[in-house]
Amino acid sequence: MARPSRPCGGCGTSVTWPRIYCPPCASVRRSEHNQRKNLRRRAGGTRIMSIRELAERDRWRCHLCRRRVSRALRYPHPRSASRDHLVPVADGGTNDPTNLALAHWDCNVRRRTGGSVQLQLVV
Repeated sequence: MARPSRPCGGCGTSVTWPRIYCPPCASVRRSEHNQRKNLRRRAGGTRIMSIRELAERDRWRCHLCRRRVSRALRYPHPRSASRDHLVPVADGGTNDPTNLALAHWDCNVRRRTGGSVQLQLVV
């Protein structure tokens, strides 16, 4: 007896029961889950903004260099989107949305734990 198939919960491709996600979507979900779990453990908080939510809020602009962040680029590309903690977790910062800003991955790495910054407000 053949196992029934259903659409993947992420991309819609066909997967066989009992799977919910195809292997690439399952890998992305597992990675996001682990990232949220680790951020929660290190910086507290109950809900962490996704990079997409953060990017929409910040209008896809890096808060460090003020250039546009491409929606198409993914990690490990140096110009891909990343979360930047305005007050670093190492210095007692949290995952509160007011402490997060969008940054290019390489801008974020270059800054490291270089102290706190104030989010530039666009007028």
